[in-house]
Amino acid sequence: MKKPVIAPEHIDVFLKWRNDWNLFAKDVLKVSLDPEQREILSAVQNHRMIAVASGTARGKDFVTAVAAICFLYLTPKFDETGKLIENTKVALTAPTGRQVGNIMYPEIVRIFNQAKVLPGRLVGADIRTEFAEWFLTGFKADDKNTEAWSGFHAVNTMFAVTEASGISEETFAAIEGNMQSNSKLLIVFNPNNRIGYAARAMSSPRWKAFRLDDLTAPNVIQKKQIFPGQVDYVWVQDKVKTWCMPIKATDVDEGKGDFEWEGGYYRPNDLFRVKVRGMFPEVSEDVLIPYLWLELAHQRWNMWKAEGGKVEGFRNIGVDVAGMGRDSSVLCHRFGNVITEFEAHQSRGEADHMKIAGLITN
Repeated sequence: MKKPVIAPEHIDVFLKWRNDWNLFAKDVLKVSLDPEQREILSAVQNHRMIAVASGTARGKDFVTAVAAICFLYLTPKFDETGKLIENTKVALTAPTGRQVGNIMYPEIVRIFNQAKVLPGRLVGADIRTEFAEWFLTGFKADDKNTEAWSGFHAVNTMFAVTEASGISEETFAAIEGNMQSNSKLLIVFNPNNRIGYAARAMSSPRWKAFRLDDLTAPNVIQKKQIFPGQVDYVWVQDKVKTWCMPIKATDVDEGKGDFEWEGGYYRPNDLFRVKVRGMFPEVSEDVLIPYLWLELAHQRWNMWKAEGGKVEGFRNIGVDVAGMGRDSSVLCHRFGNVITEFEAHQSRGEADHMKIAGLITN
């Protein structure tokens, strides 16, 4: 195989691909991505950490494979003699070997073979080149062997994780420990539960987060197969009838995940929220404040701040007074419907009720 030196007459077009991964996906990989998948691919190109919560058959593993191959071939650099001067390593991982071998890697193989012009060869669950420090590899995430991640360093490094909600905190800590230089972490998952690393990523400012909703899938909206293999209208229609309850327009509650479908309004159960909408399930009945309410409140807070953050009316203060131990006393400042501040005071293990009373009075 020839050294991957780009001929002078091809440099301009290669630079266009390097600056626009969606163009490379279209021109070289010959893949067709829907608008939301293209947005995710652009995010992988331009952001460090990307999280994707998804409904069923929405193409999350496919776009992950496309992103991994784009990173593999658009980030390494060579000198004029063909020597590799900036190496690239890509790791694909999942909770089980079956998920790597039967879900992730087949997508890689299909795209690699379809392109026909990419340097390298398929070996096991890898793409190997003639350079030892330029490759893609797939393997099961092993919670008991986080040391295996410690040597995964390169100038350009990408970690692509599917079914990320099943990966341990220890494994993600080991992965983040390798994220130096030009590094990417892409996690995709079905939002089966609200706890853990993947769930936190969806609301963290560290991450560029996406939700792939089956209700907005092109095949569903247009009621025909535009993107083969993606979820279709017939399946979603069946699940609306099976997993949702019709409600009146006046009863629609965004906090419940209610939605409009073909002129009617529906309230989903947790199966529909997770499997169709790519939303987290509602929390159990013994929890006072559902997590989704907090998410919506944060969205309204950001809108309020963007509009100038003005308050009206009297200050109301709600107080949770701590006893002793490690708890803090917390003062919640409210003007009308706006919570402007949470003020915490640590007692350091001693009752300081008179101090808190003074703070409230002042």
